[in-house]
Amino acid sequence: MKRRFAAALMACFMAVALVVPANAVQTRAARNVPKLDFDGTEAVCEFGYTKMGASISATMELWCGNAPEVIWTGRDKNTLKMSKTHTVRRGQTYTLKVSCTVNGETTKLPPITKTCP
Repeated sequence: MKRRFAAALMACFMAVALVVPANAVQTRAARNVPKLDFDGTEAVCEFGYTKMGASISATMELWCGNAPEVIWTGRDKNTLKMSKTHTVRRGQTYTLKVSCTVNGETTKLPPITKTCP
């Protein structure tokens, strides 16, 4: 009887140990990371967002001064990864603006401004 109880208790602990990490992954996976870098005279604009079970869409806008130079859009489920390039001019300041919609809720992320070296 004690052996059966110990075996059942061990099985419960193992089941909980497998379920808890799966839930933790889903909680910490919801994150967004916009990025603006330069490779010579090319701006490299990146954005990623992951949330399991979510419908995700995003718009990336690369601005120079008061006008957008280029606008990209993307849409996917669970994970959206966007990586785009655009030819730019040295010495000019560019701003990457990203807005993301997850399950119908839109968020504008803080813009990133950098000067092309």
